[in-house]
Amino acid sequence: REGMQWFLDLGVQGHNVVPSEAEVLAEDDLSRFMNGRAAMLFQSRRVVPTLREIDGFQWDVAPLPQGDEPAGILHSDAFCMSAAAENKDAAWEFIEFAVGPEGQEVLAQTGRTVPSMTSVAESPAFLGGEEPTDALPPSSHIFLDTIPALRRVPSISTWPEIEDIFNAGFQRALYEEEFDLEGAISDVEASSEDAFRRARDPDDP
Repeated sequence: REGMQWFLDLGVQGHNVVPSEAEVLAEDDLSRFMNGRAAMLFQSRRVVPTLREIDGFQWDVAPLPQGDEPAGILHSDAFCMSAAAENKDAAWEFIEFAVGPEGQEVLAQTGRTVPSMTSVAESPAFLGGEEPTDALPPSSHIFLDTIPALRRVPSISTWPEIEDIFNAGFQRALYEEEFDLEGAISDVEASSEDAFRRARDPDDP
């Protein structure tokens, strides 16, 4: 609760230093940052390839603010093979390449993901290459330094639905003065109850 309240205090109920809901609808946060109209952007590694296209100013990354205990959410990418794939051997061969040293290096150079292989994550392929744009962000090591503080979210079938419910309630508390944290928590708990139930017992209609 303390961490969520700290974040909400950046909105209309506190310091009011974030763009309003109407402003976000008119221009999304990523575009606002890339156009120089936002000082900071709260995002993950996945936006790095897009941010590398920015001309005219330098940018970097920093760890999330922390209270008594640092914590962040672990999001991951995966390669999946369809059960209906016509050529499973070829698909599996590609996956083996993609998760191996050479494939991981290729992916690391795109800037989008943090390599799962330590040897690649600690190499110039991720931390910075020969081209100036490959070195952005200069502090890529932050993504490695903060790994111990990451927390996994539940691996359940309805989690994307639950995450959307949480985001909707949390955003409402960020933008509406009359809707506080306790209201958001109560709303999210009530709205997500059915999704949790279906995850526990998918055969229960």
